[in-house]
Amino acid sequence: NIIIEKASGKTINRKEYQALKRTLKKGDILYVHTVDRLGRNYGEMIYEWVFFWRNGDISLRFISYPMLDTDRKNLSLLEVFIRDIFFLILAFVAEQEYKNIRERSEQGIAVAKEKGVRFGRPKKKTTKHQISIINQWNENMISTDDAMKKLKLKKSAFYKLASEVLEGGEE
Repeated sequence: NIIIEKASGKTINRKEYQALKRTLKKGDILYVHTVDRLGRNYGEMIYEWVFFWRNGDISLRFISYPMLDTDRKNLSLLEVFIRDIFFLILAFVAEQEYKNIRERSEQGIAVAKEKGVRFGRPKKKTTKHQISIINQWNENMISTDDAMKKLKLKKSAFYKLASEVLEGGEE
């Protein structure tokens, strides 16, 4: 079975991954492309490594790093030690790279905000029709329910729009 997960690898506690682990049984092999696809949290990755290492009945294999396969038998203590160190280094690099990406993203966002770049969905322009309905409502010419129906808005959206129009924030 192939399972593709779209959740961030920042944590091991991902829905699909945890469901997959619960289905694994004796003789199964879990293939992961690279170490950073398993996760990007150093401590959690060590926990997972130990889980598969101790559970000799279920194997963990990294397609990009065959030397890390947990089902390799007859390894000397030195080979196991080197394999574990290699995994730990890759787990460290995965978390560090995740942190670096986050930091660079935050720096880029801060610079963009300083330059006046606006993030998120652009605000819709308030139409003359909307302004007219809000003014009628404000002058008690129509009820709140009628105004909401005419504008096809729910209560919270109506009051937000009304506030913006009456405060002169929208044109």
